[in-house]
Amino acid sequence: MSFHYSNGRRIAFFDDDRRRSALPRRAFCHDDDTLIDFIHRAGGVKGSDMRVYLEAALKRQHGEVTLHLTEEQYDVLRMRRRE
Repeated sequence: MSFHYSNGRRIAFFDDDRRRSALPRRAFCHDDDTLIDFIHRAGGVKGSDMRVYLEAALKRQHGEVTLHLTEEQYDVLRMRRRE
């Protein structure tokens, strides 16, 4: 996933292929604590090195994190949201 700041954290998800195909679902977090909690729940921060990277990325206002999703979570991201 990648994130950037624009009146909150806008999150885009990408397929696990080498072409970096964007998935149709997006997310938005109003604050950094919500984003950090989201990343932890998806298994994205492992070890102190990743925590340091994540803190630096939040200060830079953009970054990328590899998530370790279940098959169900991944399927949800691949589906388009119903309008």
